[in-house]
Amino acid sequence: MKLFQAEDYERLFALMAQYRDRPMDLANATLVIAAEKTGIKQILTLDSDFLFYRISVAKQHFYNTSIGSFL
Repeated sequence: MKLFQAEDYERLFALMAQYRDRPMDLANATLVIAAEKTGIKQILTLDSDFLFYRISVAKQHFYNTSIGSFL
């Protein structure tokens, strides 16, 4: 299964435009799309912007797992 298709580029650019005040880079937009496609909302990141990013499905937010929970 390919995670990204040609039609996903439109969504990538739409996300970067939507969050341009943060700003959202290509890597973060790609992670948001991957979450939308897989349903995985739990991430491990030090990037505080993920507190603001929303997954298009019902405008759900990410669950940022702290590093301490893995130690």
